[in-house]
Amino acid sequence: MTKATVAALLTGAILISACQPKSPPAAVQKPPAPPKAAFSVDTLAEADYSGIQGCMTVFSRIGAQPGASLFVEDAVDTDAKGLMKIDGQMIGVKLVSQTQSGKGGLRLFRSADGKLTVAENYITGTAHEDTDSVEMTGNLTITWKGASQSIKVEGGTAC
Repeated sequence: MTKATVAALLTGAILISACQPKSPPAAVQKPPAPPKAAFSVDTLAEADYSGIQGCMTVFSRIGAQPGASLFVEDAVDTDAKGLMKIDGQMIGVKLVSQTQSGKGGLRLFRSADGKLTVAENYITGTAHEDTDSVEMTGNLTITWKGASQSIKVEGGTAC
């Protein structure tokens, strides 16, 4: 092949590729939706926690309507009991460990069968001596059958 033939073939190939329709741009991928929680944490009715007596700590999602409690516990330092409703099922938990300071603490609760763990990480707020109560905010980390979710909460302890 002569140089002129090679040059003619290359020019033809360039012209053919230039005349080809351009492929459409790649479709813009939408980010995937966040995974749906593996379980739902349902609100408790006041009648649900009639077994909790004395001083109580009650937490709701931040900004929830009054009475939309997610977790209630009897606010004692030893043998504390708590209640939570997972996927419509009421589950009792017991305090297994706690660490407290003047500004808050971490209390860990677990069900008897070990399927539910509730880590209550809270910061104490304003104390109200007239109602014997203390405001609290924080986070509940709930682990149910190996799946976990974290919920920002507010509430407090009242006696």
